[in-house]
Amino acid sequence: MSRALPATPGRWFSEDELRRSVSYHRPLRRAAQVADAVLMVVLALIWVMDPPVAAAAGTLAGVVVARAIGGDLVMDRVAEPSIGAAPLPLRRLLVSSIPVAALRGLMVGGAVVLAASSEGARWLLVIGVAAVSAVSLTVAERWFDLVHRPSDSSGAMAAIVADLAARQGATPPLVQATSSPAFPGPTAMTLGVRRPRIVVTDALEDADRRLVEWVVAHELAHVRRRDVARGRATMLMAVVVASSIGVLVGQSVDRTGARGVVAVFVAASVAWLLAQLVLMARSRSAERAADDAAAGALGPQPAVVRALVSGPRARLAPTWWERATAPHPTPAERIRRMSAP
Repeated sequence: MSRALPATPGRWFSEDELRRSVSYHRPLRRAAQVADAVLMVVLALIWVMDPPVAAAAGTLAGVVVARAIGGDLVMDRVAEPSIGAAPLPLRRLLVSSIPVAALRGLMVGGAVVLAASSEGARWLLVIGVAAVSAVSLTVAERWFDLVHRPSDSSGAMAAIVADLAARQGATPPLVQATSSPAFPGPTAMTLGVRRPRIVVTDALEDADRRLVEWVVAHELAHVRRRDVARGRATMLMAVVVASSIGVLVGQSVDRTGARGVVAVFVAASVAWLLAQLVLMARSRSAERAADDAAAGALGPQPAVVRALVSGPRARLAPTWWERATAPHPTPAERIRRMSAP
C-alpha cells in the first residue's frame, strides 16, 4: 500500500457528518483547554508566591486530579449522555484515567521528593514511577473486564477469526464479545500482553460480513505484531525518560521551596508530553501496518473503512494538534490509503 497523505475531510464526508463530529468533540476540547489554562495559572501563582512545599504540592495534585476527573465527567455528562447511565461514571473514570492519573500524580509526588530528598532517593523514584505505571496499566485492563464484562465468543465470530488466522498461518487468539453501551458501534480491540485477545462488540457480530472480516483481519495483524506488548514497553520507556529528566532538572535547581517543586513538575511534564507525541506516532504507524495487513488479506476496501470511521464520534476534521496526539491516522487518511492504487 502506498503511503498517501491525509486528504481534505470534505472529500470523504458529508457536511452533516462533519457537523455532528465537530459538535460531539467540541465540549471535550473546550473543557480540556479550560482545565489546562487553570493549571498554568496555578503554576504561575505558586511560582510567584513561593508558599511552603506541602501547600504547593497539594495544590498541584488537586489541579491535576480535577483535570483528569473533569475531562471524564464532561465526556459522561455532556458528550456521551447515552452511556452516562450504563457503566457508572465512577467506573468509567477509573477505567479511562488510571494510567494518566497515576503518571500525573507520580510527577507531582516526584516533584516533592526531588525537591526535598537526597540524590539517591531521586533515582529510586524513577524505578518506582516505572513500577507503579506498569501496575496501573495492568489494573486498567482488569477494570476493563469488570466494567465491560467481555465473555468468550463462539459460533460465527470464532469461525471467522479461525478462518482468517488460518489464511495468514497464525494461531487464532481468544475472541471475546462485549455488550457494553460504551461501545455502541461495530468495533473490536486487541488487549493483553502475554496472551493477546480480541474483544468485539455486539454490533460487530451483527454487521455485514465484509465489515466483520476487515475488522478481524486488522486486529489479527495487531496480535501477530504483538503491538500491545510493544506499546506497553514503549510507554514504560517514555515514563523512565520523563522521570529521569525530572531528576536531572531537580539536581540543577533549588532543592527546597515551591519553585523547585514547580520546576521539576514542569520539566517532567514537558518531557512526558514529548514522549506522548512519540508514543502516538508509533501507535499510528502500527495502525497503518494493521490496515495494510488487512488490505493484503482481503484487498483494499475503502467503503468498508469508511463505514468504520464515519461515525459521529470520529474526529472527521481534526486540528493539527489532534492529528499529532491521536493514536490512529485520520479517517480521511485511512480511506485515501485504501483508495490509492
